[in-house]
Amino acid sequence: MFKQANAEFAMMDLRCFIFLQRNVQPGSQLNGGEMQNSTQQYY
Repeated sequence: MFKQANAEFAMMDLRCFIFLQRNVQPGSQLNGGEMQNSTQQYY
């Protein structure tokens, strides 16, 4: 039961990670700080 919960949590974490990676893809080469600076310049 505990192992199953851990597996489900790991899958949820992986899905969330993939979702975040897809959202960040256009600026994937930038780190968080550079990304914030570039968005501040654009807007």
